[in-house]
Amino acid sequence: MSRRFLVAIPQKDGGVETYPMKAWLRQHPEHTLLGLDASKATSWELRDGLRKRGWSVNETSTEVRLTPPGATLPERLTDGPLIQDSERKQKMNEERFVEKLVSAVAPHLEPHKVKPKRSLLYELSVDASGNVVMGVDPDSGEPIRGSGHGFEQDILVFDEVKASHTSVIPRIVVEVKFGGVTTHDVLVYAEKADRLRRVYPYLLYGFVLGGLRHIPGRVLRLGQRFDFIVALSSELRPAELNAFCQLMREEAAASVALSGLLFGKGKPTVVQKRLVVRHDDEFLPNG
Repeated sequence: MSRRFLVAIPQKDGGVETYPMKAWLRQHPEHTLLGLDASKATSWELRDGLRKRGWSVNETSTEVRLTPPGATLPERLTDGPLIQDSERKQKMNEERFVEKLVSAVAPHLEPHKVKPKRSLLYELSVDASGNVVMGVDPDSGEPIRGSGHGFEQDILVFDEVKASHTSVIPRIVVEVKFGGVTTHDVLVYAEKADRLRRVYPYLLYGFVLGGLRHIPGRVLRLGQRFDFIVALSSELRPAELNAFCQLMREEAAASVALSGLLFGKGKPTVVQKRLVVRHDDEFLPNG
């Protein structure tokens, strides 16, 4: 699951105002390092750049909070974990939800593999010698998270290949939010989808909302770069799981077909994407 990157600004009354890091840096470009663009650099690169400029960084499994040089946060915000009990419980539920979803879907998508917390490349670089630099493990060929090259995905559907530059050929990425979703979540995932497709143009990117009765309107408005969005009950009832597995099979087949088209197999005369909207009770939780 992605972390939230926040700028924390202490207030005169003893409180703290937090702002999404990238949006704040775009409004205050004087704080970024020369050569870093808040609209193009990754959150991790911006974090490292701010740290070099003397910013304090507090990290948890869900949040990265950055404080300007010289600013002091109240002790209650710097000592101990930043995660409240309710946030910790939600995270644990989200992890269990992802595990259950992977276990349910994997048998229906063979021969594709389905794994949680696998990384993909979001960029390739060409060094001064003209060589393509890929952030992959030299032994396994798998993308490595971090180091300016890899993103971790909640759920990855992929094929494995051998004797290639990388061993992972992604078909579908599914990002998951459980129990609630913010505007910031949607914007972060939409940006990830764009970056990943620059490297894997045949990749399909979906968003699953666990424990929600329906897809909020703001998610639809801001999530137009997703290939599919699905609201699932926390119980993952059989009827909705069957429908979701069918959706995933269709998306995997579409990815295979798209990669063939993009790399010269076939000469199509029509390529059309369809809009499918479901409101039926089988797919949505009751009560």
